[in-house]
Formats: sequence, C-alpha cells, structure tokens
Amino acid sequence: MITEEDGGMRAYPLFPFDPARNLEVFYIEFDAGVMHDSLPHVAGVEEYILPVQGTLKMVIGKKEVFLQERQSIRFGADVPHAYYNVSDEVCTVYNVIFYPDN
Repeated sequence: MITEEDGGMRAYPLFPFDPARNLEVFYIEFDAGVMHDSLPHVAGVEEYILPVQGTLKMVIGKKEVFLQERQSIRFGADVPHAYYNVSDEVCTVYNVIFYPDN
C-alpha cells in the first residue's frame, strides 16, 4: 500500500508496473474531503479513472470533471491533474496508467 495526504489517500498496486506491457493498475481510496495533486507525467502517458464508490472531482489542466459510479475518464497525463473526493464518504477508484513504448 502507498499512502499520501497524511494517510487520507491509499493506493493499492493491483498490477505493479510491467515493462513488457507498459502499464500499472491501482485501487485507490480517498477519504472524505481529501485532495491529491499529481504532477504531469511524460508525454504520451494516459490515465484511466474508473470510480467504484463516491463522487470524484478531477481537475485536468484547467477542466473540471465530476465522476460517479459507472462513469470513467481517460486523459493524457502530461498536464497537471488533481483528484478531489467531494463526497461525505470514502471514494474508491480503479486507476490504470499506460506508458508509451520506450
């Protein structure tokens, strides 16, 4: 488990980075009210966010997106992006990160 935001964000690697497949998969829990900023990744990296529970507000570049259960988003992760749990409960998501070929 990887913790950030004073333990308010917990990321569980389901499939650690695999250089043969160029991806990694996480199950992430955000406590109520938690915000997590992510620095831009290298060009070509894509992230896929699939909420399981709660409501997640994302800011990708300058665009705000609200995601709930049974919704998803894919975005180029080479821009600043942030995750905000705007619900009163734990928000859980699957996060898939795809890296371009080296």
